[in-house]
Amino acid sequence: MRRWEKIIELLKRYHFLTYRQLITLGVSTTNSNLSPIVRGLVKDGYVNEWKKPTYESFFYLSKKGARRFNGLGRGRYQKRPIDMDHRLRTVDVEILLNKHNLKYCSKYYDPGKQTNIPLLDKSFEPDLIGVISTSKQEELYLVEVEQGVDVKKIVSKIELHALALRVGAVPNHLGFKRGYRVLIVVEDKKIIDRVLKRVSEEIKTSFKENFLVSSDLSEWCNLGKQKRKLYYEK
Repeated sequence: MRRWEKIIELLKRYHFLTYRQLITLGVSTTNSNLSPIVRGLVKDGYVNEWKKPTYESFFYLSKKGARRFNGLGRGRYQKRPIDMDHRLRTVDVEILLNKHNLKYCSKYYDPGKQTNIPLLDKSFEPDLIGVISTSKQEELYLVEVEQGVDVKKIVSKIELHALALRVGAVPNHLGFKRGYRVLIVVEDKKIIDRVLKRVSEEIKTSFKENFLVSSDLSEWCNLGKQKRKLYYEK
């Protein structure tokens, strides 16, 4: 597959990507090598770019590109979507899970999304739901991407997921009969200690291993701040 074709296929899958993410996905090794290819797609009208000083540029399929390559296209954004940094960080998590044989993924901004989960008389919506297939079994993850330093908000998300675990809301909705994990992705490593101190002992006792927390998507810990892997194959 030629590199421009790979870029198109990746944009069809992830919807939004930056230079950094395209490099992570193996399209090229440097911006300088990648830029002429992306610029060509932009010039031909198949890809749109949102670019402003002080912000990370991102790319997405144009409506013309969607018609040509059978994907989801979007018109040009006049303003940067207010949640774009959050979307791009969610894509980072999807890229990570895809390295581990991602079999299913639904994000909160996907067309036909399946992220709304009934919970008692209400519902809640994680940022991403993903299933990976390991050599041992399938693993289900619900992902919350938290930006900023609002510790109270992050703890509230953990409490909400603890309630969902307690009443079996996710297995009932998704038909996944095994246990699953909630990935909490925060912006700064320093926040992790503050968050874990605020989580109740009851939740830590009952659901310590159901949550994994990280700021860099490489090192994870449970609610007891013990290091953990995304999954174990033995």
